[in-house]
Amino acid sequence: MSVKVNLHPQFLYAMKVLSGLLHFFHEYKP
Repeated sequence: MSVKVNLHPQFLYAMKVLSGLLHFFHEYKP
């Protein structure tokens, strides 16, 4: 259980970063 709770914030952070990168590439692409 503790492992799941420990990885949860990291998972959300990773998703946030991926979302930001996708948005950046979408805006950067001509």
